[in-house]
This record gives sequence, structure tokens and C-alpha cells, in this order.
Amino acid sequence: MDSTRLSWPSLDEGYTDEFGVICPEVYRAAGELWPQAEGFVHSKLHDCPAGMELMLKAAATVSRKRLEHQDQIRDLKA
Repeated sequence: MDSTRLSWPSLDEGYTDEFGVICPEVYRAAGELWPQAEGFVHSKLHDCPAGMELMLKAAATVSRKRLEHQDQIRDLKA
């Protein structure tokens, strides 16, 4: 069992990876949720790096949807 714990990385605004652009406000909201999400990921997957990758993918998806819908998504943590 992997007991590795990861800190949410500090990234430049407009961070882009293979999942797309993550808006700064979405990135901040995801970072606030990461400690809770990491606990869940650790207990279910036992693979925190994979969990962080999933969290970044979700943040990129929320960013894309938010841009497509002209900021109609207001509760970024939801």
C-alpha cells in the first residue's frame, strides 16, 4: 500500500497540461478541495499521484465548461 501524501502543486496562472487549460479560480478551488480528495483517493485507490491526475482532469473539464457557458458555473467546488 502506497502511503505517499502529495501537496497540491503551486502552478502558474493559466496552467495547461494534456487535459487543457485550468482557469486560475478553478485551480484554486481544486487546491482547496485536494486535502479532502486526497484522503478519499488514498483510501480507495492507494495511489495519490493518479488521484491528483484525476483532480487536474476534473479542473480542466470544469474550466472548459465554465468558458463554454460564459461563467454560468459559479460554485466551483461543486
